[in-house]
Amino acid sequence: MDNRDEILALIERHGPAHEAKLFYEALKAAIIQSARTLTDQQRLVVSLQTARGDLVLVHGLGYINPNLLFIYGKDADNNDATVLAHPCALQLMIKRLGPAAEQPAKRPIGFLDEIPATGQPASQPGPTPE
Repeated sequence: MDNRDEILALIERHGPAHEAKLFYEALKAAIIQSARTLTDQQRLVVSLQTARGDLVLVHGLGYINPNLLFIYGKDADNNDATVLAHPCALQLMIKRLGPAAEQPAKRPIGFLDEIPATGQPASQPGPTPE
């Protein structure tokens, strides 16, 4: 999947003062596009590995401009996890799992958009838009 033109349009529209929104919007577009191409037997999983090496299965994304991302998910022990990160320090993996794969519990990715400066989202992440 090549969404280079979409990313360049986002840069042009939002500029460098909105680095978190830029990363968020590009990631959101990539997740939605990947979700649209799944077969009935595939699932989409988004994960990140923290700087400490912990794996987090992502179920929600949000941001505070200019450069703070909020990643909500579950760790390997099924504990709730919130990762706060600068866009330059974050690497997420979008993976399609087939029927033979050991699959985590099904949960759609939610997009919270911009989070108030309190760091508390106004609502819980909702399902991925179709």
